[in-house]
Amino acid sequence: MADLAIEVTISRPHDRPAWGRAETELLGYIGPHLGRALRLDRRFRAGTTFQAMLKQTAVRALSPREQDCLAWIARGATSKHAARHLSLSAHTVDEHVRSAMAKLGVTKRTEAATLAVVHGLITI
Repeated sequence: MADLAIEVTISRPHDRPAWGRAETELLGYIGPHLGRALRLDRRFRAGTTFQAMLKQTAVRALSPREQDCLAWIARGATSKHAARHLSLSAHTVDEHVRSAMAKLGVTKRTEAATLAVVHGLITI
């Protein structure tokens, strides 16, 4: 990962007077993602390890039910499928996953599941 290099260039032709609606919508969509990438980059350049980043964002331990739900998500299960195996409702599974996402500081279910697996918070 140390050899990973990313370059992003956003430009428009000089003969075009203003950003179009489609370009503005695209920039609005990617803006928050670019901001998050820049924050992560600053932490990595500062020599912060990922484990320290988890502590900095005050990640609390996942509850056993959050771990169970994330493990099923990591296996590729839908909320409905996980709910059947855990004897819960799909809504309850979604709530546990949302809670785990908040604790891990992520915005996507798959991101939470991946982070939990990679850092030994759950096993699949």
